[in-house]
Amino acid sequence: MTTKIKWADRVPQEKIRALYKSDAKNFQDSELADEVGCGFYARAESIVKVNRAHNTATAECPNCGADVVCGANLYACECGWNMTAKDYHDTYRKKQLVGGMYVFAKKFMSDWEHAGGDYSKKMLAIDSLIHEFHWHMDRFVTRPVAINFIEGKLASVWNLIIELAGYSKETYKEKMESWLKKSKDTPWLRELIEKGSLHYALLP
Repeated sequence: MTTKIKWADRVPQEKIRALYKSDAKNFQDSELADEVGCGFYARAESIVKVNRAHNTATAECPNCGADVVCGANLYACECGWNMTAKDYHDTYRKKQLVGGMYVFAKKFMSDWEHAGGDYSKKMLAIDSLIHEFHWHMDRFVTRPVAINFIEGKLASVWNLIIELAGYSKETYKEKMESWLKKSKDTPWLRELIEKGSLHYALLP
């Protein structure tokens, strides 16, 4: 019987960067696209499952795949698998899997499934997800959802998304002015800016 619960890791930055560099050179690295896309898909699937359990107390049995509703603080499946609600919660605690990012996760899963074996459609699905990360960073003062999908500390993940956006220094200066205004009410963003952790943060 399978009893261990394993959630997918975040996708390594170097894989994403390498994929975008090869694509920019018009080289279709299908293997790397699958590695990045499947990595995002696995992470997205974990996010969706965890949020469902966290918000509705309905978990997927790791042994048979059946839906199991928590009762009396216990998940108990007919196949024999069981786990306390606390122990189940501990499997995803501090793993950045809970929150509104499940909306982005569900959309990517759908896009990736419809891409099939077409490289261009796979890249479109991946790029759409990256664009969603950038859109969220540009408009919200909450922690970027990219951190839930991409490996690394907050500053390095932020910088990767900015790098992939291909900002000119002039455009980045304009963006920085907007982020500086937001940082007044956003401690984590203010800290990154004050430490000079963001690309071009110290431009005159």
